[in-house]
Amino acid sequence: CGANRQLVMRDGAVVLDTGPQTYARFVRSGAECLVDQFPEPAWVPSSNNPQCFIGYRCKDGSDDF
Repeated sequence: CGANRQLVMRDGAVVLDTGPQTYARFVRSGAECLVDQFPEPAWVPSSNNPQCFIGYRCKDGSDDF
């Protein structure tokens, strides 16, 4: 778990394999998201933790106010 988190913290943004032919981008903070996106906490399974907090995923903003 810690190794994945350190990778995100070191590089700022990483793309990880999340399953067969699926990938996701994880970031260390909202600074790595686009202007119209916001950071949402992200957890991924690891070899030693089924819910490892890895950082954030950038989600599109909503116009629903």
